[in-house]
Amino acid sequence: MSDPNYVQDVLDELAERLPDCDTPLLEFYALLALTTGTGVTLENVHDAWALYRNRTRPDHPALIPFVMLAPDVRELDRKYAEAIRETAAELVLGGFPPCPGGCGCRLGTDDADRSECGCDGGCCDG
Repeated sequence: MSDPNYVQDVLDELAERLPDCDTPLLEFYALLALTTGTGVTLENVHDAWALYRNRTRPDHPALIPFVMLAPDVRELDRKYAEAIRETAAELVLGGFPPCPGGCGCRLGTDDADRSECGCDGGCCDG
C-alpha cells in the first residue's frame, strides 16, 4: 500500500481530533480545512454539517440557516471549527498544501507569495 496522499492525511488528522464523526462528515470538514483553512467559521461548519445531515436526516430541526440557530446550538459547532483550524494550521497551513519541490512555498498561492520564499514557481506548477 502506498503512503497516504494529502487528502487522506487531513482526513486522518480530523478523525483523530473528532472521533465522533463518521467519514462522510469528515470529508466535508476536510474540504473546509483545505479550502478555508484557519479562517473557518462556525457558520462554515454548520453549513458543511447541514449538507451531510440533509442526506442522513432531512427532517433534523437544526437544518436551518446558521443565523436562525439559538446561540447554544451555534456553540455546538465550536469544537469542530477548532479541530478544522488546528488541522489546517498543522497540515495545510492556511489552506494550501506544501510545495512538493521542498522550497517552502504553498501550492495554490500566487507569484507574489512565492517570491517571499525565493521559489521561481517552477517546482510548484507540476
